Amino acid sequence: MQAFTVHSAEFIKGVRSLKDLPGGKIPEFAFAGRSNVGKSTLINRLCQRKELARTGSKPGRTRELNFYRINLSGAHLKNFALHLVDLPGFGYASFSKQQRESISRLIVKYCTTGNNLRALILLIDSKRKPEDDELALYELCLSNNIPVIAVATKMDRLKQSERAKALKVISGPLGLMPEDILHSGNKTPLMKIWARIAAYID
Repeated sequence: MQAFTVHSAEFIKGVRSLKDLPGGKIPEFAFAGRSNVGKSTLINRLCQRKELARTGSKPGRTRELNFYRINLSGAHLKNFALHLVDLPGFGYASFSKQQRESISRLIVKYCTTGNNLRALILLIDSKRKPEDDELALYELCLSNNIPVIAVATKMDRLKQSERAKALKVISGPLGLMPEDILHSGNKTPLMKIWARIAAYID
């Protein structure tokens, strides 16, 4: 497996309106999923920075599109600039209906009109099957020709005997094979995720 090196990683800005998106043509890779699924944690681990993206035990911390600029080398890339985008988590029950709808509109609008979006990384908790909002976002992206990288989170919390079943439960509703699902956990190498991301960069 090709090794990837993160040379630098920094927070750029938080966005609540698409008119405030960063300018330029830097490729973007968005991380989406339900609240508390581990988006910010995965970004920190990919970038080898403990506090790059804010994390917390309380769901719903991220309420805007948070952009992080990464300089990456590996495969065909050499000190290449890209943006990782931490999307607000959806499905958080403590949000008001208006807040949930506002977040949903922001995510949908970004995923359908973001000109620099190269792929969506959809994170799904390994302890359950994909829910309607996750499936809807998955189908929305595919219908707009946006590739989706499915990642099962918290796999390290499952027994070894439970992991194969979990991947089947997640992959089935997405129309994928278990081996198509990448997974993330404290003991899981992240090179496969970087390799999948790099594959969508010319």
